[in-house]
Amino acid sequence: MHVSCTPPWRAAREVDRRYCPRVATPDPLADEPFTHLSRADGTILIRYRGAPVTILRGQAAERFASRMSGADRPAAQQLMARATGNFKRGNERAGKQAGR
Repeated sequence: MHVSCTPPWRAAREVDRRYCPRVATPDPLADEPFTHLSRADGTILIRYRGAPVTILRGQAAERFASRMSGADRPAAQQLMARATGNFKRGNERAGKQAGR
């Protein structure tokens, strides 16, 4: 969620810091919503809150596995989020409409 700190009666360059104090935003990956499963055929299934989101195959799966091998838990969540792309914004329908 993005909140503008500029009051409606001021220009954007004249923002008063007392009007908009810094507020800590919660980390959406803190509760670890992503999981991954490596299959015997070399594919990797990435899930978001238990629902399958992305399947990585071939070179993408190898690259993902090598990056995950040295990653700690927060970094692993970030890698899985990047591998899934922007799936929560509705871009999965673009392929169906394009007629591939």
